[in-house]
Amino acid sequence: YQVLAGASRYVQLALSSPPPESRIDRATSFAWGEAKDAVAYRMEFYEKRRGRGRYFDEGSESYGDLAGPGSQPLPFESSARDQLDAEEVRNGVRVTGLLVPAEERETELSEMVWEALGPGREDWVQIFAVNDQGAEIGSTEPRRIRVALPQAPAP
Repeated sequence: YQVLAGASRYVQLALSSPPPESRIDRATSFAWGEAKDAVAYRMEFYEKRRGRGRYFDEGSESYGDLAGPGSQPLPFESSARDQLDAEEVRNGVRVTGLLVPAEERETELSEMVWEALGPGREDWVQIFAVNDQGAEIGSTEPRRIRVALPQAPAP
C-alpha cells in the first residue's frame, strides 16, 4: 500500500460519557473527543461475545445468565475473562448503531436504538470517526455498558 504525504493518522478518541460500566437509561448522554477530519461519528453497539447472553438484576450489582430459572447471579466486576479488545468487539454481533454528524460530539440515543438494545442487557459501545470518503480515521476503545431496566411506576 502507499502512504500519502499528509495523510491522517488513526486517532484514538476518548469516550468521556457515560463512565465505564455504567447503567444507561434514556437520559444518558454519550460524549467523545474530536477527530480533525471527521464528517461523521458512527456509534456501534455489540452484544457480549463470550459465553451466553446475560441480563442484569436491577436490584443488585449482579447479573444472571439467560439459562433460565434457578441460574445463579454472578458479580458484575471487571476481570481478565470479561475484558474484550477492540478486535473481539468488532467480530461480535452488532446490535444497532447511530450515525452522528461531526459537529455533534454528544448525543442521546434514538428510540430505534433503545428498541434494539432492550432493557436489562449488557452490551459494548464503540464510536468510530469517519472521513468524507467513508474511511474510519479514529475510534474510542470498546466500553461495556448495562441497559437499565425501566422503573416501575410509583403506587
